[in-house]
Amino acid sequence: MPTAEQNLDAVRNEKVAGFYAFYRALNLSYKSFPAHDGHETRAKIRADGSRVYGLAYVSRTPEEVMRGIGSALDYSMQDYVFDAARRDDFERLLNYYKGKTNLLLVLSPYHPAVYALMEKERPEFLAIENSFVEMGRRQGVKVVGSYNPAAVGCSAADFYDGMHPKDSCMKKVLRELGAQTRFNGMP
Repeated sequence: MPTAEQNLDAVRNEKVAGFYAFYRALNLSYKSFPAHDGHETRAKIRADGSRVYGLAYVSRTPEEVMRGIGSALDYSMQDYVFDAARRDDFERLLNYYKGKTNLLLVLSPYHPAVYALMEKERPEFLAIENSFVEMGRRQGVKVVGSYNPAAVGCSAADFYDGMHPKDSCMKKVLRELGAQTRFNGMP
């Protein structure tokens, strides 16, 4: 006869299993976790949260990529206003974790055409990069990359769109970390 503790464990296990079944039924992205990292018809989300774009998206021509460039500059940043309190909160977070784990700030570059627009129309975004670099210096946290694709050796061919660099670009960003660094499981 099972003990009260065993019964409680059985109920917990049943609830956990029920939760995951419910999650899988409702969450379409769960069904797109890839069995491998190759591009397929549908986009996928890796277990680490990174994305594998679908074939139609990664096969776009440079002309097709350029058609959407104009909207990339303000995508999710159209209402951006500098907030010193949030910057200070982030710096306190870095300060808290820097002795507990190995921290690294990675600045992902923008497509060259978007970066050129940024220089002309939204120079405050460039100040964000400078703020992160200075914050890293103050906190002793390494900062790699740049919003400027030329600074890390990325060209227009290294981007899926205005904001999302291909693995080829991110390898260039991370190369200064050394040969042991891997990006999405790739050497």
